[in-house]
Amino acid sequence: MKIIVLSGEIASGKSTLAAVLGERMSIAHIKSSTILQSRLAGGDGTRTDLVAMGDDLDADGPSWLTVPVIKAALNPLIPGVVVDSCRRVEQVQAIRRSAYTIGARVWHVHLTASEPSREFRRQTRGDGPENGGLTEAMVDSLGNIADLIIDTDACDPGDCSVRVSALIRELNVQAEPCVDVYIGAQYGSEGKGHVISQVAHEYDALIRVGGPNAGHTVIRPNGDKYAFKSLPSGSFHAQRHARIIIGSGANVRLSTLLSEIEKVNRPNHIHIDHRVRIISDADMVGEGRQIAGIGSTGQGVGAATASRILDRHAHDDFVNDEVYVCAGQIPALRPYVTDTTAMIHDLIQGGALIMLEGTQGTGLSLYHGPYPYVTSRDTTAQGTMAEAGIGPKHVRRVIMVVRANPIRVQSPEGGSSGPMKRELSWEDVSLRSGVDADVLRERERTTTTKRLRRVAEFDWELLHRSAMLNTPTDVALTFTDYIDPANARAHRFDQLSYSTKDFINEIERVVGSRVSFVVTGFTTNSVIDRREQW
Repeated sequence: MKIIVLSGEIASGKSTLAAVLGERMSIAHIKSSTILQSRLAGGDGTRTDLVAMGDDLDADGPSWLTVPVIKAALNPLIPGVVVDSCRRVEQVQAIRRSAYTIGARVWHVHLTASEPSREFRRQTRGDGPENGGLTEAMVDSLGNIADLIIDTDACDPGDCSVRVSALIRELNVQAEPCVDVYIGAQYGSEGKGHVISQVAHEYDALIRVGGPNAGHTVIRPNGDKYAFKSLPSGSFHAQRHARIIIGSGANVRLSTLLSEIEKVNRPNHIHIDHRVRIISDADMVGEGRQIAGIGSTGQGVGAATASRILDRHAHDDFVNDEVYVCAGQIPALRPYVTDTTAMIHDLIQGGALIMLEGTQGTGLSLYHGPYPYVTSRDTTAQGTMAEAGIGPKHVRRVIMVVRANPIRVQSPEGGSSGPMKRELSWEDVSLRSGVDADVLRERERTTTTKRLRRVAEFDWELLHRSAMLNTPTDVALTFTDYIDPANARAHRFDQLSYSTKDFINEIERVVGSRVSFVVTGFTTNSVIDRREQW
């Protein structure tokens, strides 16, 4: 139980701070003025009436204030109270003594402000001349016994709440690591969505960034397949209380996002950062020439990212032209829009277990991939964390998802989508996997553009580079049915083929981390979970 006692002269900011603390900490807001009003006949006294009654009650001791405060603090449904406010040293001391007997902790915060500021605030809210009597004249002396003094001329309510939160040890910037990052190791389409959907139920919040140029396919609870392009891949499989979050660095296509929100049908649990960039038709057109040139999916993500940077000076004009719009300006998204960075920080400080989902793959990173055949963002774990607003100390595990055979999207019109070592044909993969080549071609079309993918032998050099960039704690190996057709029938590690086990051992040597998940196909029972204690 916690009790925060506020004191300070009239119009020093006590009620405003108490309201902010009450909302942010979910604690009860106890107003001394409300207690006094309840004792007045008719309950509608002026400030002068309340001051006079407070003086009369104080003559008999501070119990008129202390008793309601302690009663509220004993309520098991709330974590504490903020008292607005104490006017005498004896009131603060009495609350401290009584709190000690019930095992509650008291923090006393005293607010100050200059006379011009207080006069301006009084006039703004329509108060009459200050008339607090002798007791009010002595209020400023409470600063001598306070745990913290805040000058509200120099701090707004947000600043004040941060300082109070730090005082009571609820501003846990160095919280215990609680974020698991799922990231692709190659060129995307590693099967992240399938892995994520199988473990989503373990988390209190699911976060996705990136853009709709990456579709993550999952098996819905009813058995149907569905490709998420904006919402987290685990949205169908998350716990009922879990938050579903799109972080501030994301780009979304409005129609796609609204369709996914409707499909998931959890409106009270979906949260979209107000800074998320909406991809416009102009962005789609502007990216057209990249399709043949570098094999872009042409979904407008690169153009949207560029205009987010280049058009900052013309923000208002572009909003009017419907060319540049953030999620916070879209009426249809208002029920979901918030500051997700602040929400995520609150979740971290509360010890929530969080899944952060990366999109695409490390080999496509704007900064670390084979430029110019790269995407428009940094696809590493660090880049994904930056887009969500998560610091490195908050990360518990990094799970790097690796395909047995890396793929790249095929560029149309004979262009190149970028280098890939030791390319194979789908006939080659068919001979190894026992799956008909035509079936593979149909299966291995990109989720977003439906283009046939290119495929290659496993790239050990890329694996090592991705491991160095992402420093994974765990690896998820997918498409092991392409290594040996017998793996498609495996449900335990010991049922995998010997060659697959050797392959896994070598991955663990190169990466220096355990292969904790092995995916043998695309069914509801095709993920072998080898995790040790997380």
